Amino acid sequence: MSEDASKRAKPEFEGDCEFPLQKKVKKGHYNYENQSKGFLIGKATYTQQYCEIYSARTKAMKGLLVRTVERLGGGGGQVSGQLNGHVKAELGCKVKGEDAGSGTGEETGSGTGEDTGEGTGDGTGRSCGGKAYPLLHYLKEIKTNENCYCIGTLFKKMELRPSILNEYISEINEAEDVVVNYSHDEDVLFLEDETARLKLEGNINSDHYVTGLTVIIKGTGMSNGSLYVEELIYAYVPKLEVPRCISDDDKYILFVSGLYISEQNENGHNTSLLKNFILGLHGDKHLSEKLIRVVIVGNCLRNVESNEKDMNTVDTFLASLCPAVYVDLMPGEKDPSDAILPQQPFPNLFFKTARSYSSFQCVTNPYLFSIDGVNVCCMSGEPVNNIVSYSKNCPLDALKMIAKSRILSPTSPDTLGCYPFIEKDPFCLPDDDKYPHIFVNGNCAQLEVQHLHGEKTLPLLACLPSFDVTPKALLVNIRNMQHVTLSFDVGEGSAIQK
Repeated sequence: MSEDASKRAKPEFEGDCEFPLQKKVKKGHYNYENQSKGFLIGKATYTQQYCEIYSARTKAMKGLLVRTVERLGGGGGQVSGQLNGHVKAELGCKVKGEDAGSGTGEETGSGTGEDTGEGTGDGTGRSCGGKAYPLLHYLKEIKTNENCYCIGTLFKKMELRPSILNEYISEINEAEDVVVNYSHDEDVLFLEDETARLKLEGNINSDHYVTGLTVIIKGTGMSNGSLYVEELIYAYVPKLEVPRCISDDDKYILFVSGLYISEQNENGHNTSLLKNFILGLHGDKHLSEKLIRVVIVGNCLRNVESNEKDMNTVDTFLASLCPAVYVDLMPGEKDPSDAILPQQPFPNLFFKTARSYSSFQCVTNPYLFSIDGVNVCCMSGEPVNNIVSYSKNCPLDALKMIAKSRILSPTSPDTLGCYPFIEKDPFCLPDDDKYPHIFVNGNCAQLEVQHLHGEKTLPLLACLPSFDVTPKALLVNIRNMQHVTLSFDVGEGSAIQK
């Protein structure tokens, strides 16, 4: 869908800015596509079982994981020359002998996040140590002292896992301290599929993983029924390049989260600075002029309760931006929205003024979209926060786990509520063509930006702070993927840090 920037501004807005912003971007245009259709729930039903979503996840991920094993074999001969016939028949795939070094996302079992992507053999179907690693179709096929690659879903047995029974008992007895992180040294990882569940031992650290990750395990069957892990491998990450835009002009997207707008907002001056920057009234006007879209990544309506004045304040703020730029509003954990993922778009009835602009839209959480072929994934923070609570990963490492595993909410539905999907798991990213160039996670403690595979190698990962606490936003130029950090602290003045 092509969007013409000249259509988004009303004529009377021209006199409101120091320079006519809509004229500056009038010639600019780009292709926008909302790719979040899979998150929309029509008629919701809750009679189905949650086990179906794990089956759908395995089905969506298995093809990717088999291709990952093929790449490992093609590049260095770590895989036995013949894939299991059942796998080939079910997935309709053949060993193509692809180069393993091209975008193979391989995670070491120690949880260090290093991407090896290199073979160690001579291309004859055996590794340097002379060991063959056939790919098994089911976990029940594992035999004692035999090497193999196997595919399954991780389950983490946790000592501190919350229990509704324990919570009830604690209410009767003395109140216990609130546990922020549920990870424990005695936690145990299992790999399971529809045929078996095997305990994982060896070169793997449970601190770095969570329930729900569908992965490859390279290892050996043990006499005690466990699986000795040599390496844990995620699905490959496709090789990403910056697509060529329709025009060579700079095009910026602004990401911000946790605005917490209300009539009594103590940080209203910071929000006003943000608005003035977007309208071209404050800060670097070149950046404002090239700004094409604002994505509010959740927790904008937290302070809105039953006070109609607060809702009018939010509506007025959003409506003030719409003549100058496209605005996408996502729900968040603290917003008056769904308690489970994916959160559905806010009703347009909430925004009596902003809804009259074609440049304003309420979107889902998570939110996937594309501009000129640049794929973007935004989340309001729930999956990352849940991973942090059930492992010893920091928010940025949790976001890396999501990008590497190609599962946006791996802990759903185990420890993070989600809709009980049956035929599909919309949180999976099986399509290489739609794999995000940019991952944005909102409502964190601080702003962190990093590339997944080293300097200037896509995808770009960003953890946004809550604007209410840390008034910062992120600008990304989709023409070249360069990013700019913006600060809107009235006490310090608006600063730009590249």
